[in-house]
Amino acid sequence: MSGETWGCLGYKYAAIFAVNLAIETIVCLLVLRKACSVKRSLLACAIGNAVTHPGIHFLLPLIVSAAEWPSFIVIAESIALIVEALVYLAIATPKPRTLALAASAGANLASFTAGLLLFPS
Repeated sequence: MSGETWGCLGYKYAAIFAVNLAIETIVCLLVLRKACSVKRSLLACAIGNAVTHPGIHFLLPLIVSAAEWPSFIVIAESIALIVEALVYLAIATPKPRTLALAASAGANLASFTAGLLLFPS
């Protein structure tokens, strides 16, 4: 990671994480609004991102070379989709399987697209 440092992380990573969390939170609130409370939706999004975002940026590159970008991104987004859907499913009540998957897919699509537009390098 290049750029100014912020603790052990770069400012760019912090910005990417903040944008990702904001976008995914908005999508989750919209999709899960009928399935669970705002508090549960926020909790689900926070936990899902706390697990997947650092895992994809720091652990996955140890397994799959980030240089193999198309393969890396497909694996990373698939992991995020599944893990976040499981978190949403675990926290939302009643158990809305289709809403959990829709929230995860919509949130990941929106944050991935925003990331490509805002952080092209």
